[in-house]
Amino acid sequence: MSDAVFQAATIPQPGFSDPSSDSQAVFRAILNAFSYPGRKFSITGPQDVPAALGSALAAVELTLFDIDTAVWHHPVLAQDESAMGYLLFHTGLKRCTELADADFVVATVDSMPALNELRTGSDLSPQESTTLVLDAREMTGAHNCRATGPGINGEIEFLMPETYAEFFEDWAANHQLFPRGVDLLIVDEHSVMALPRTTSLAIQEHKREA
Repeated sequence: MSDAVFQAATIPQPGFSDPSSDSQAVFRAILNAFSYPGRKFSITGPQDVPAALGSALAAVELTLFDIDTAVWHHPVLAQDESAMGYLLFHTGLKRCTELADADFVVATVDSMPALNELRTGSDLSPQESTTLVLDAREMTGAHNCRATGPGINGEIEFLMPETYAEFFEDWAANHQLFPRGVDLLIVDEHSVMALPRTTSLAIQEHKREA
């Protein structure tokens, strides 16, 4: 279905009640998350949003995406007329079907692509890498992790959603690419947590059920 048809399919729900101040608050939370990896920061998003998005993820997308942003959405979200109509109406984002073309990739724990499938930028233009936005609302398992790196006082422990089997190996390789590399933003029901490419991860214990 074309973007025009998506936009015309339904009248979308409202976005932020105060787009300027609300988006600024969400942006500050995201900025804090990247400044202090492994820590959660609360965000408040629109309440009347398509179920496939949820309030927090909708807030992140409304804040970060615009007409110049190429976004790959996981298939369930990409095929949801209500969700895509909402996002296209409020952000004008550019939908893409190829991971390599995406500025942002929005995935669930079950649909998360391997990090090495994503754009890592170049030594001269590391900012051209992809940011992976992970929707962790339906997390079924998690790993106890320890993170170290810039923005972390010593080390920090947190629960990392279980994704694909080789994630930690791929993250170590991603970390070694610096200044190139993929950044990760994890979104749950009410908060965001970030793992920039500068963060080193180690598994502390075996998987825990969420």
